[in-house]
Amino acid sequence: ISEHAAIASRKARDQKSLCRVMICFAGNSSFDDRPVNYKAMHQFAYPTADVDQITKIAAQMAAEMFKAGVKYYRVGVGLIDLVDGQHAQEDLFNPEPNRPELMSVFDGLNQKYGKNTVFLAAQGIPRKWECDTAMKTP
Repeated sequence: ISEHAAIASRKARDQKSLCRVMICFAGNSSFDDRPVNYKAMHQFAYPTADVDQITKIAAQMAAEMFKAGVKYYRVGVGLIDLVDGQHAQEDLFNPEPNRPELMSVFDGLNQKYGKNTVFLAAQGIPRKWECDTAMKTP
């Protein structure tokens, strides 16, 4: 879930948006003996595209959704209720202010030196054994 949350926050920053609401979902196969689907929603007090804030909340939501013994087939994160980041109203008393400079450096390093050069520990370690799709056609 944290990896999906990081990707979603990067996409929001790419389009210069901030999200007010995040949805996480997880489920097993509909062909399983007991199909289950879990959904959770979080409304941020202040619009954000900060990868740290978004992944922290996503991890909390995942801990609430996931049950032992269930083989999950699909998981995902959606950012909804997006607002324009350039014209968003900031709050003077926000305990977790947006950090556009930090996110700019974060995205700039990943753009310059390659995907996931800088990442959060919650996203897990880079999987060197996975197929490298950098040289494949889209």
